[in-house]
Amino acid sequence: MAKQGQRNRPAASSWTWWKAATLAPLGLGVFGAVFVLVPTYSSTALKVAIGLTVAGTVAAVWSVTRPNWWAAIAYINSWLFLMLGTAMRAWATLIPQVWVWLVPLAVAYLLAWTLPAISPRFSARILREQFAPETRWGRGCLTLFLVVGPAAGALGASVGMYGSRFGQGTAVMLVMAVLGSAVAVGFAQAVAEQSWPKRPWAQPADFGARDGTR
Repeated sequence: MAKQGQRNRPAASSWTWWKAATLAPLGLGVFGAVFVLVPTYSSTALKVAIGLTVAGTVAAVWSVTRPNWWAAIAYINSWLFLMLGTAMRAWATLIPQVWVWLVPLAVAYLLAWTLPAISPRFSARILREQFAPETRWGRGCLTLFLVVGPAAGALGASVGMYGSRFGQGTAVMLVMAVLGSAVAVGFAQAVAEQSWPKRPWAQPADFGARDGTR
């Protein structure tokens, strides 16, 4: 039992607090800038981005100076909330009826974080399909993300900063909304699956559910 507890304990990070305090806001700032500018500048989005950047930086410093599972989860969520927020702003531009897209998106995001607890084996399978797809559907989604994702991000930033000069704003917003939602939810599930066994209250029997021994 002692060895199990040691395995679940977060390993000490080689980073120093000043590295985390410097790099975390820089990385979060890039996502925050897209969130604020796409599809148009928003003062409310700016306030949210600043709040998430500050919270994420504090969580990053905390997680590297005194390894803590909750701090690491808070840091990851600061990134994902900015990504999800960008997708939400794109959805709002396309569909003014907020409940149409907000409810399914919120449910999907919460399900992504709780899936490792609800169905460990299914959660592990989804993680494999994201990074090493074995099915045609999984390989197709991975290819679509690698090809279309970067282009959608660049076009979305251009639309936000310069406006829809070429009349393609709606198409770009649709791509950003769909891909942004998919990436945020997919990455949340991947992080949840990999971090769930390391949670402070993990039990040895939990690992059997993932390797098929239970």
